[in-house]
Amino acid sequence: MITPVPPDHRVVRWFRAWRGQASAGWRPSDALFRGAVGGLGLVTAGLVLHQPVVLLIGIPLLVSVVLGIGMSGHPVVSVRRRARSTEEGRDDLLAVAIESGRGAELVAVRMPAAGAGAGPVHLLAAGTKAVRVRLRHDVWGEAVELRPDHLVAGPDGLLVFGPVTAPESRRMVLPPVGLVPPGPLPPRAAGLVGVHRSPRAGGGSEHRDIRQFQPGDRLRRIDWRVSLRSAAAAGGALSPATLHVRERHAEADADLVLALDTRIDVD
Repeated sequence: MITPVPPDHRVVRWFRAWRGQASAGWRPSDALFRGAVGGLGLVTAGLVLHQPVVLLIGIPLLVSVVLGIGMSGHPVVSVRRRARSTEEGRDDLLAVAIESGRGAELVAVRMPAAGAGAGPVHLLAAGTKAVRVRLRHDVWGEAVELRPDHLVAGPDGLLVFGPVTAPESRRMVLPPVGLVPPGPLPPRAAGLVGVHRSPRAGGGSEHRDIRQFQPGDRLRRIDWRVSLRSAAAAGGALSPATLHVRERHAEADADLVLALDTRIDVD
């Protein structure tokens, strides 16, 4: 009876890692193809020509290609939490978190520059957990602060992840708030404005009466229900004579009435 020889567990793990890299988004670079083709060609030439020197050059090249395929995981570059809004003219320190995954060697992240748009590319080691940049907003409104486009490379650049176009991070830039120095209140006409109801008609919020439309009345004050009922009673034709407006009380200062009994002083 012949017992089948199980495959080497290291080879099985290597093929599983290769399939996992393809599903996670890792792809071979030109350096991987050049190393594999060059190493295989040198080994073949060394065997055919019986040249140990050529074999000694090609075998390490093939081994380095095989060992370089050891990435796993899905690299993530994200913007760290910050305030939803900022003020114009304020300097803010923004940070981008980096999770490059196991086996990565280099991370390239594009970060914005103050007043220069997209900014330069930062080439960092894979162990870097965050990269920071200081920004200053000189115009208020909704602004695009960060779009950390990135690329992750494995050992010797044999496998790369990306380039990835990251989503834009926006924030509302508010106008600066300045303190108003203390001073006298602005003058206002006494008896014409306030928070109390007055007996005269005006532009307040409390209903006073409904009357016919007169030249000078605003169209938004027309009471269309009363106007339509008046037009129906007059024969169904809507005309300026049937329009009615809703009149309101004016708001003014409170009236103070002082009553004095002076009968004793008369005697």
